[in-house]
Amino acid sequence: MENLFEWLYDHYAEPQLRVLPAFQEELLRPVIRLAPEEDRIILADQLTTLQMHWCTAAFQIGVQLGVRLS
Repeated sequence: MENLFEWLYDHYAEPQLRVLPAFQEELLRPVIRLAPEEDRIILADQLTTLQMHWCTAAFQIGVQLGVRLS
């Protein structure tokens, strides 16, 4: 079931969230620049991965709540 939530998030929620300021990559750049140069790619990857996992989990909870309420 988790794969279904990931697919729904990737194809439905994430494209819509991308237009929100909190999800724009320009906000991450100043934070990433604070890291040493050799660590910036790893930090950017980790932040993006955390964002994806947290957003997918929040979306999953929302879908489950919606199903229970209907």
